Amino acid sequence: MQVNNILPYQQSGSRQDLSTQTRVKHIMEQLTQSLNHNSFSVIVYVDFLQAFDMLWHQDRTITLDYQGHLSKQVKVNRGAPQGSCFGPKAYIVNHFDLPSIFDCPSEVHIYVGDLAILFSPSIYLKYAQQVDEIETRINKDLLKLVNYAESNHQPINNKKT
Repeated sequence: MQVNNILPYQQSGSRQDLSTQTRVKHIMEQLTQSLNHNSFSVIVYVDFLQAFDMLWHQDRTITLDYQGHLSKQVKVNRGAPQGSCFGPKAYIVNHFDLPSIFDCPSEVHIYVGDLAILFSPSIYLKYAQQVDEIETRINKDLLKLVNYAESNHQPINNKKT
C-alpha cells in the first residue's frame, strides 16, 4: 500500500512511524504558522460512528474454526474483524480518497477513523473578511463531508463531532 502510494500522507495510525504524535505535530505546526501571522485557525474534529463496523464490501464470507471443526460459510456485507490488525488497514484503504474531497487537503488530518480539519484564513484579508472566509469554507467542506459519509455508508457521530 505504501509502495504504491495508495495511502494519503494525511493518514496516521496503524502505519509504521506514523502515530497520533505525527498528526498532533502537523496540527501544531499549522497553528503556530497561523499565530505567527497574527491570525487564527478553527479546527473541526469529526468522529465516524462505528467506523470499522460500517465498512461495506462485496463477496466476503467468514468461516469459524473451533478445535478443527469448521462452520458453514456466512456472507458478510459490512464490518471488519474486531481486534484484528486488518480492521484499521481496511478502513484506511476504504477511505483513502477522503482528503481529496476538501478544498485544502493539506489541512486535513486523519488518525484511522477520526478526522480533524484545520481552517486558517488568508492573512491578507481584514479580520471580518477572514471570519467570513472561514465560515464559508467550513460550511462548504462540511457539506462535502456529509455527502461523502452518506455515499460511503459511514455515518458521522454527531455527539462526538
